[in-house]
Amino acid sequence: MTENAKPTGELTLRTLAMPADANAAGDIFGGWVMAQMDLASGIRAAERARGRVVTAAVKEMAFELPVKIGDTLNIYTEITRVGALVDHAHGGSLGAAGASPDDRESHGRNLHHGRPRRGRPPGAGAGRGIERGTAMDAATAAETFTHIRVVMGMVVSLSLARLLNGLAGIVQHPRAARIYPVHLGWVAFLFLFLAHFWWWEYRLHALPVIGFAAYLFLIAFCALFFFLCALLFPTSMQDYDSYEDYFLSRRKWFFCFLAGLLVTDIVDTILKGWEYFTSLGWEYPVRTAIYVVLSLIAATTANRRYHAGFVIFGLAYQLYWIFRVYDILT
Repeated sequence: MTENAKPTGELTLRTLAMPADANAAGDIFGGWVMAQMDLASGIRAAERARGRVVTAAVKEMAFELPVKIGDTLNIYTEITRVGALVDHAHGGSLGAAGASPDDRESHGRNLHHGRPRRGRPPGAGAGRGIERGTAMDAATAAETFTHIRVVMGMVVSLSLARLLNGLAGIVQHPRAARIYPVHLGWVAFLFLFLAHFWWWEYRLHALPVIGFAAYLFLIAFCALFFFLCALLFPTSMQDYDSYEDYFLSRRKWFFCFLAGLLVTDIVDTILKGWEYFTSLGWEYPVRTAIYVVLSLIAATTANRRYHAGFVIFGLAYQLYWIFRVYDILT
């Protein structure tokens, strides 16, 4: 800034430089000046966003001259852009008593993240919401996931319970209906898929925000698991001679639901972030596409050898994929 330049924006904070904030030479620490500027920018950003904000970045900082003990720090702030980020330009004038307030100056530019309300950018329609007394600060994805995982856990638990109850029924009444190894193979596949789903779903907490649409999608995803588990174990086997008879008669429903579940898994993976999706490489979308095609073929054929080969391949590859890619939570 030139000698006669005036800081732009609105005076947001005025404070006094004290000895506790100075170094051995009597100059005020630059970090203290930056902290005051960040505090002022946060005040201005919060007023604009009408909610909580956090500092995203400090774009630049310049100190024209040292700040001395007893100088008055006047911090001016100006909002230059509003969007997903609220950009603030800060100009601070530092003047000793009896001197021109522009004798010593520093200036910088900070970026602040606004915490949006109901998925909207900071300040978008905020005033009207506050007047009605209904506006809320959006929770972080970590906070939201802690909330929605309760409902997701209920549906996942019901799915696992359906599988375990069905297996327990076979043990309790082994002669009620003949078992079918292919059927038991898909029981094992779904049990593994459910465990894997719940093991890795924690990555949702890394998202910036989880909206209601994502929440609804996750509940529907869990519901698909439940329907598949219910298809494997009906409430009654009185109309069927064996699990083979039942499974093959319901194969169209089962494998169409399975294909839908695999496609939904792609969407769920993208929901966790495009960077995460691409980190899985070409193998993930290709394996999913192969699974979907094989499922659609299985829905149309009653060939016992095909079904036996499919479930063996599905189980073996699923175990290989999980322990190779998802063995450790990262």
